[in-house]
Amino acid sequence: MRSVEPDLREQLIACHRRVGPRSQHHDLLVIDQFDVGHRISALRPPLLLIRGLDDPLSPEAYEREIHEAVPGSQYLTLREAGHFPMAEQPEAVNMAS
Repeated sequence: MRSVEPDLREQLIACHRRVGPRSQHHDLLVIDQFDVGHRISALRPPLLLIRGLDDPLSPEAYEREIHEAVPGSQYLTLREAGHFPMAEQPEAVNMAS
């Protein structure tokens, strides 16, 4: 979140604190079991995939797989954005939508 404005960063941190560590732990356990790869072929355009190039959490290969499997989809990469590109680069995300 290095590209996030300080006020927004504090809001995101406060949000995570509200849900608490137990909820976050559950999310981490579930995400490892979450696989919808078999449903990618059901996606239809318009589909816009947005990747923050500094995202340490989501592998680029996952987004590329979706993009390549959905003809007509768009794939946007943003510099100086991580896992929260809509917060880190809101103008670029809004222009792309």
